[in-house]
Amino acid sequence: GIKEVEGKFNRGDIVAIFDIHGNQLGCGITNYSSNDISIIKGMRSDKIAGLLAVDYGPEVVHRNNFTLMEKEDSSGDRQTVSIK
Repeated sequence: GIKEVEGKFNRGDIVAIFDIHGNQLGCGITNYSSNDISIIKGMRSDKIAGLLAVDYGPEVVHRNNFTLMEKEDSSGDRQTVSIK
């Protein structure tokens, strides 16, 4: 789930997504504004509609609107970042 929101953005903007260690996992088109996400962060997806005046779906960034980043390890090999 979402732990923190940084910056100001609107629904439909492209946002960077980081893990808890500050590593960028990817980018995606957000279904909710930063203000909305500040309200719903840490909540279960099925609770979103009850917390906001709008309901754009259960995902802040849908997987169809998400691009996963690759990273290079110390040997120069590329590996895909896994999301759990």
